[in-house]
Amino acid sequence: MKKQVAVASSAALDKAAQLIRSGQLVPAEQVLREVLKKAPANAEAMRLLGDVYYSREDYKKAFEIFQRSLSLRISYETLMALTATAEMLRLLDIAEKNYRLMI
Repeated sequence: MKKQVAVASSAALDKAAQLIRSGQLVPAEQVLREVLKKAPANAEAMRLLGDVYYSREDYKKAFEIFQRSLSLRISYETLMALTATAEMLRLLDIAEKNYRLMI
């Protein structure tokens, strides 16, 4: 059963990523919220949800979501997204600290 859920989540995440790339943010958010309802600790779904908010230029919400994603699993991609969002929010001390972590 867990393997089926993981496969379903993977397919849903692929679909959400594709929707985000094509600018279809509302359906992408719906897909991601469904995944997170079933698997609230899914760091990738959380990161993609942050991408949705970043694309909407809701940087404060994106920043919060990227932080939650990093608390679930540290990934370079999420750290990059958090850092870019920190720059947009003019949180330059955080952005600089994160850039130093990445090099």
